[in-house]
Amino acid sequence: MHTGEKTNALSLVLAIGVMLAGSQASAEHPSNGWIVWASDRQDSRHEIYMMKADGTGVTRLTTTGAIMPMWSPDGRWIAYQTVPLGETRVMRWDKSEDKKIFDGLPMFWLWDGTRIVCMDSNDDLYQVDPESGASSFWLHKNDFSRMTDKSWSPSGLTADGRWLVTWTDRYRNGYSGNNGTFDAYHAAVILDLQNKGDVWFVGSGCEPTTPPSGDWMYHVCGGLYCDTHPDVFHMKISDRQDRSSYTPVMAHADADWGHEYFPRISTDGNWLMYGATTGCHDHDTCDYEVFIHPLSGDNDNRERLTNDPHNDQWPHLYVGELWGSQPPELTSIDVVAADSSIASGGSTDLTAYSKDQNGDPIASDMNWSVSGGGSMNPASDSQSASDHTSIFTSDGSTGIFVVSAESGGVQGTATLEVVSNALPIRINSGSNDHDVSGWLRDDSFVSGGSDYINPDTVDTAGVVNAAPAEVYKSVRHESPHSYDIDVPDGTYLLRLHFADKFTDRSMNYFAEGVQILADFDVSSEAGGTNRALVRDFQVTVADGNGLQIEAQSDGDVFEAGIELMDWVEEEPQPDGDGGTPADADAGQQLDADGGQQSDDGGPQADADSGVPDGADGNFSDADQGAKVDADEEIVVSGGCAGCSSTPAGNIFPLMLLLALMLARRRTG
Repeated sequence: MHTGEKTNALSLVLAIGVMLAGSQASAEHPSNGWIVWASDRQDSRHEIYMMKADGTGVTRLTTTGAIMPMWSPDGRWIAYQTVPLGETRVMRWDKSEDKKIFDGLPMFWLWDGTRIVCMDSNDDLYQVDPESGASSFWLHKNDFSRMTDKSWSPSGLTADGRWLVTWTDRYRNGYSGNNGTFDAYHAAVILDLQNKGDVWFVGSGCEPTTPPSGDWMYHVCGGLYCDTHPDVFHMKISDRQDRSSYTPVMAHADADWGHEYFPRISTDGNWLMYGATTGCHDHDTCDYEVFIHPLSGDNDNRERLTNDPHNDQWPHLYVGELWGSQPPELTSIDVVAADSSIASGGSTDLTAYSKDQNGDPIASDMNWSVSGGGSMNPASDSQSASDHTSIFTSDGSTGIFVVSAESGGVQGTATLEVVSNALPIRINSGSNDHDVSGWLRDDSFVSGGSDYINPDTVDTAGVVNAAPAEVYKSVRHESPHSYDIDVPDGTYLLRLHFADKFTDRSMNYFAEGVQILADFDVSSEAGGTNRALVRDFQVTVADGNGLQIEAQSDGDVFEAGIELMDWVEEEPQPDGDGGTPADADAGQQLDADGGQQSDDGGPQADADSGVPDGADGNFSDADQGAKVDADEEIVVSGGCAGCSSTPAGNIFPLMLLLALMLARRRTG
């Protein structure tokens, strides 16, 4: 962020608020600066990213694993190391001309920009042409007698081409170099290309680097010679003998984002880029954030540019106009809703994708709003990312709602339809990849479980009240899971849809706490695998809290769809002669003796079982428990649990009629 006028009261209040929140005071930054760095913020691996020097416009440049990016001094190339192969590649800032140029590690650019220095597995240094990939041998570690059989990692060369800076373990357990005896587990040192037998100790630590001009070198002081280590120190090479100019550039306590590493000087020599944590050390996993510091400023003049809980490392700043086409800018935002239609009172996720002028992802903050009612959570997200998710929650009103996602004056929208819970309610359980017109996604109703897609075709032929075939393509499964359907108290028809490609299930379902299916095996009930099965239930909601459906099993439990409709009592219909009502679906018929028989297992009576058993004229049916009195209404003491297609009340009037007819015939 820019400081603006320091006398401005609002800026002062904001700056204090930021500092109290754990950030740092603002620093200036170049308006035409571009930072590349490595981060594992996406896909669980490090990739190269680019952003403006103020921390905006984050763009991902690589996709297959990469670290250690560094600008060429002229800004024409970005060199980087692949992971895990350890190759050197270069690319333009717009990701074009990405190519391998060396089978080894990138170390640093020569300051004229014509070559990058790379190191192979034998610690040999080569100069490589980024245009052609041609390489030429330059130096070997053993050319320097003080480095023989010791580790090194050259990381900078002075502009005059004489002084090479590197990390080494040469001073471990004590060593005497050109400027004295020092003991450091890791040490930053200066090597003289004109006198390869010389070595000068700079400081305990690592990661030395050089600017494009001048006499200074920089490194991370990580041991005995810095009070709040690790810190960034610098020293004039001309003071290498007595180290008199060895002083801190960035030195803060760890808790104050003072665990500083990855120092690099910008291509114009005016800015220090580095990464810092609040104490965590591991370079590849800890929450390092990117900071910028003007070399002309004091120790507290620094600005944190990233705000991401992942690892951000090795930032490098190029100052100048980018080579080639225009830099990436946020030009569009695509908003995608997980559900385009939700029930009143429900919710759904929306994701906003930020795109640049080339259609590539670009990071930004995001602000959310919705027209007409409901709310978004979060309403804003200050974290810079290429995609942001927020949850829309209905306030109960229905209609068409427009959700807007905005950043930097660029806006994207998505339209949602919020429908009332008017019956019938049809819920398509499982994956949203199989939407069906007229059926709602289950997201707004279900808790627990996960989606499963059946790759097989489900047979719905001849299945009464079957749902559309696409409903059976996916299910909500895993135990337990439940549905909460917001409906008023009343009596409803609940219809469950099933299909299973396997056998031997034992599933249990409950509606309003009452078990409606026990040890239920879909394939057995359906007469085979991958065949649709429909089960209807009468349910009563009386607690003012809507309908709750629970699915449980010691194994798996699943359903493909749910329908909820008004319960309609079936009315008896008169028979064809206009006489006593009968149910044509009941399959009732008279046997040879004039008795009554049901072909679906219902009550039956014949001349022998229908004789009066007492002077009151009552007839009894021992099988069904039905008692009929000519002068009183029918009383049902038994029932048929599976006879939903034949109302029991239609059977007994016919029984009474037949019994009376038989009695008259015998007395006559």
